[in-house]
Amino acid sequence: MTSEVDWQRKQELRKRIEQQRRELAKKWVDNTSEEIVANLKRLPQFQSAKTIHTYVAWRNEVNNHRLIKDILSEGRRVVVPAVDLSHHTLIHSLISNFDDLRPGAFGILEPPVDRIHSIDISEIDLILVPGAAFDFAGNRLGYGGAITTIF
Repeated sequence: MTSEVDWQRKQELRKRIEQQRRELAKKWVDNTSEEIVANLKRLPQFQSAKTIHTYVAWRNEVNNHRLIKDILSEGRRVVVPAVDLSHHTLIHSLISNFDDLRPGAFGILEPPVDRIHSIDISEIDLILVPGAAFDFAGNRLGYGGAITTIF
């Protein structure tokens, strides 16, 4: 269980990292995102995945919008999260067209309620996870929303 001190330290770190990310130049974010996506596409795990669950980039995250469109154009399946604020949960929804996504909770692109198509976790081959920061051991600092995931 996380102590109050740990929680406060994480909150302070999130705030500092978010400020630093907001200050990144758009060109740097775009160029770095392209490099990261190119490296991802070379991974055997990515190349063999038929159904890929991914975040939809928001506020200077690694931009994966083109990647999502590319995966769909290859005939592979893409799953993205949709926030259900009334139940404080994430619903993982299959999408068929990037252009169907609309700003949802927190302004992040997600499927509108009438286009949500929940998918079972057993159908997902690869999950791409965002984070505010990661340490050298690969531990993730998320955004602190603590929303329950529903598959």
